[in-house]
Amino acid sequence: MSKYDASPADFEDGGKYAKEGIDATRAAIVPAVALFFSLLGAIAHFSKLLFLSAKCLMLSRAGPDGVLSRRASRTSLAVLLCAMIGVWSILSVASNDITRSDLFGQMMSWARTGASGGRMLTNIAHVVVVGQGYGYPLNEAIRKDILQGLNYGYHPSAQ
Repeated sequence: MSKYDASPADFEDGGKYAKEGIDATRAAIVPAVALFFSLLGAIAHFSKLLFLSAKCLMLSRAGPDGVLSRRASRTSLAVLLCAMIGVWSILSVASNDITRSDLFGQMMSWARTGASGGRMLTNIAHVVVVGQGYGYPLNEAIRKDILQGLNYGYHPSAQ
C-alpha cells in the first residue's frame, strides 16, 4: 500500500519505484485495451439490439409492401444513436472506488497533460473503468446462473 500512496516522482525514471511502475504499466496496458474493445463491442451489440427492436416496432407501421418509410428508418437510427450517446454519457459522469482513488487521479492528470487527445483518452479510460464495474458482475451472473457455470475452458491456477 505504501507504493500506491507514493508520490508520482517515485515512479519516474530513477525513482525508488521506477521498475515497479514500468512493470505495472506494462501489465496494465494489454488488459485495458482488450477491455476497451470488449466494452465497445458490448455497447455496439446493445445498441444494435435497440436499433433492431425499434425497427421491428416501426415495421408494424410499414406499408403493404413491408418497406419502412424514410422517417421510420431515421427514427430507428435515432434510437441507436441516443442509446450509444446515453450510455457513454452516463458512464462518463459516473464514478466508483477506482476512479476516486488518488492513483487513478494522478494517472488521469498525467494523461491530460501528455500527448494530443489526452482528454479523449482519459474519458475513454474513465468509461472503461466505470463500465467494467457494471458489466463484469452482470456478465458473471449470466455465466453462472443462465449458462450454468460455463467456464470457456478457463481454469484458474491454484496459488
